[in-house]
Amino acid sequence: MKKTLRWSVLLTLLFVCVTIPVMAQRAEAADYDVWVGDTQVTDENKTDVLGDGTVSYDAGTLTLKDAAITDAHEFTNDSGVNCTANIYAEGGLTVTGSGTLSGADYGVYVKPDVTGYEKRTFEDAKLDIGSSVAAASTEMGDITVAGASDVTAAGGTYGFEIRIKGIFEVKSGTVTATG
Repeated sequence: MKKTLRWSVLLTLLFVCVTIPVMAQRAEAADYDVWVGDTQVTDENKTDVLGDGTVSYDAGTLTLKDAAITDAHEFTNDSGVNCTANIYAEGGLTVTGSGTLSGADYGVYVKPDVTGYEKRTFEDAKLDIGSSVAAASTEMGDITVAGASDVTAAGGTYGFEIRIKGIFEVKSGTVTATG
């Protein structure tokens, strides 16, 4: 009986020692509700999202460094329509840096999180966005252009689109929008 009890205790301790580091790694790893092309931002890739040094993510800010994003994330919008976006996020998002977005329904699409109202900002962004529906869109929330931004937005239907409720504001910088 004592031998069986000792083996049980030893095996239990061994199991605990092996599983705690694995559980800690899983707890640390996080996926963000942000996609660049068809790549989801995670803790593992957030410093170099696409693996080419052109996109990084930190605390709600997506930084582009001469990024050329032509891949797209697929999602369903608030009307139940399947769509694509070069940059897709759920919740607030700030986009900064320089790049070109093309080949999707939306250049940047931000869906509100459970609070229902989010802000998306282009801060010191030098972007050329071409899309078949809208260059930048949100279901409910504000779109702000600020800093030394120079955003050229060519949407097939809309330049910038706020689908339900929100404000489009240019605090500073230059915006050229067609659509």
